Amino acid sequence: YFVHLRAMAGERAWNVFDPDGNMLREYNVKRYGADPSAGRELGSWGEIRAGLFRETGRLSIQVGDPAIPDQDFETGELFVQFFLDELDNVVFPHSGGTLRIRGVAGREAIGSDTDYQQYIIEGSRAYTIGRNTALLSGHFATTGGGNAPIQRMFRLGGFTRLSGLERDELYGQQAGLLSATFYRRLGEVLMQPFYAGASFEYGNVFEKRDDIVFDSGIASGSLFLGLDTIIGPLYVGYGWSEGGRGNYYLFLGQSFDHWRVGVGGR
Repeated sequence: YFVHLRAMAGERAWNVFDPDGNMLREYNVKRYGADPSAGRELGSWGEIRAGLFRETGRLSIQVGDPAIPDQDFETGELFVQFFLDELDNVVFPHSGGTLRIRGVAGREAIGSDTDYQQYIIEGSRAYTIGRNTALLSGHFATTGGGNAPIQRMFRLGGFTRLSGLERDELYGQQAGLLSATFYRRLGEVLMQPFYAGASFEYGNVFEKRDDIVFDSGIASGSLFLGLDTIIGPLYVGYGWSEGGRGNYYLFLGQSFDHWRVGVGGR
């Protein structure tokens, strides 16, 4: 058994786009919170935990109409989660898999802006033959029992998450994403593994469950080079999405994210 206490504070930019991908405005997002939880470890392969997530924050316009007022937000959630992790490497896995099932209840009684419920299920599996690896992933997230406030909506967009779109460009009450990422180890650079790869992604966000239709997804993909350095993975790549959307990428950090909920990227 374990008890986990975490406090957090952050500040980031969040851009809002029109349907054609043009930026309408940019917000500065400040958030502060705590995330106490307790649970039980299941051997070396998983855990069950339950807890409370509480945060307060503010959205302030940075670029766009200065008449748009600042927006304060409050999040108060109870959650329970099962997490299985048998991947051999979190950066460029070659075997094993993950499964996360999470249930969330936002409640005004503990500080939430509104009452709502959310359910998230995501999983991945890695397969390797020689120098070649395939990482298959699926994510599904849904909101019920009311509408989640803007800071807790589900978001898509960015590298390997509809790669031709801007980061977190799409947001809604429901979301789904299927992806397949392939990479080949080419050798070593400065004694670190060096890879070339490609990803194929299909997904979208929706406001209502009745809106979820498989053929309304957005097809996307990417080509990339990756170096697993001692300070984190380095990526250079290009992403595309249907409709002629595209993005170039150069960044240092984790790429194959777990599902992110809310403006803060949690």
